[in-house]
Amino acid sequence: YESSKTTYLKACQIFPSCSSWIGVGVNCYKLKNYEDAEQALCEANILNNKIPEVWAYLTLIALKSNKKIEAEKCYKYVIKLKLKNEVLLNEIMQVQKENNFGDTMTHVPKMAQH
Repeated sequence: YESSKTTYLKACQIFPSCSSWIGVGVNCYKLKNYEDAEQALCEANILNNKIPEVWAYLTLIALKSNKKIEAEKCYKYVIKLKLKNEVLLNEIMQVQKENNFGDTMTHVPKMAQH
């Protein structure tokens, strides 16, 4: 993930785009560098705030950072924008369980599947 992150960072320097910032953010997330991941994903969100995957990763980062209210707010956009990526939805549910956040968000993915 480190070399991929570097490639995306170079792309951001040459021609910053929503896609390049998402690439940086996802790779930072995979490297467990949540602060940098959040910054990159926020940059992506500034350029286009209608991408559900960005909100999904922001939800995951908030969950892993024990920011429950922020996680719930981000998750509302995951649902509103109809994330179809089952892997990300399942990861959100798994991280929620791991961090003992209860079931405040568990009913919502069913709505996203419609």
